[in-house]
Amino acid sequence: GADSYIKVYGDGNFTPSGTTKIKSTVFNVNGNEYMTVYAIEGDVAISAVLKDEAFVNGSTSVAAMSDFKNWNQDEYYLGEMLADNKNVGESGYAEVNYQTSTVDVKFTIPAGISVEIGVLKIEGNDTIFIGDISLSDHFPLAKVGDNVTVEFVNSKDNSEVISSIKFN
Repeated sequence: GADSYIKVYGDGNFTPSGTTKIKSTVFNVNGNEYMTVYAIEGDVAISAVLKDEAFVNGSTSVAAMSDFKNWNQDEYYLGEMLADNKNVGESGYAEVNYQTSTVDVKFTIPAGISVEIGVLKIEGNDTIFIGDISLSDHFPLAKVGDNVTVEFVNSKDNSEVISSIKFN
């Protein structure tokens, strides 16, 4: 019926048949496919889909993700921000994107010590701020609700955990 839609999460598969009027929009979070929504062309506003979706990180509801104003046409927010009147599958809205907040990482390295992150080497007796670091090229991104631990280990044999940070 009117205003009806089907959500397919992550790697799920759905192939509509019998009509060419069914269109889809892919909802990406941090560059990863969160869900694909299928609806009859012009029938369902993307904002309505977002409003009805319960985005949760661990046990915490993420209300900002349900607000269409926080979604963009482009993964890096270089496109148009989503408007209330855009529909599932509408031209230019085959994909919509949400980026979680980013933070800067501050390293203060004492003399005689160096830290290497990929090709970046931070020498001792220096303080540096690094923004927009993406580890997704090296590690798969966690899904909403996953626990992630980053450990700083002894680089000689990786046996000694020097420090760790846990995200959930």
